[in-house]
Amino acid sequence: MQNHRGFSFAIVRAEPALQLAAAFDISDAIFENFRTGQAVTSQQVLEQIKYEYMLGREVLEKLVKQGLFHYSQRDDRLLPCLPEQEFDRAGIAKIILGQNTPDTEGGRTSREAIASACAGISR
Repeated sequence: MQNHRGFSFAIVRAEPALQLAAAFDISDAIFENFRTGQAVTSQQVLEQIKYEYMLGREVLEKLVKQGLFHYSQRDDRLLPCLPEQEFDRAGIAKIILGQNTPDTEGGRTSREAIASACAGISR
């Protein structure tokens, strides 16, 4: 048996359904806190939603990168970019599931499935 000095880390990605659930819960938490006048830090949101930290962090950063939320310049609190009544929850699904599909039969079916899923999401 030979010993190795290095470690190899495997990156395990959460399945899309779990990422999508986290994205909805993160969005709900940010809006709920904002509605009650309590802007929150990313750490506070991640503690509130109770998902595995790395999953929550990855999903939150996707939502920020796509412009759904932003960090306050004053105190690093998370704030929505749009009023809640204008917020399109189907956009969350598009961000998490993606929209970049090939021009193939599988790509067409994927686009249809994503569109169908988004159509079933209420604001």
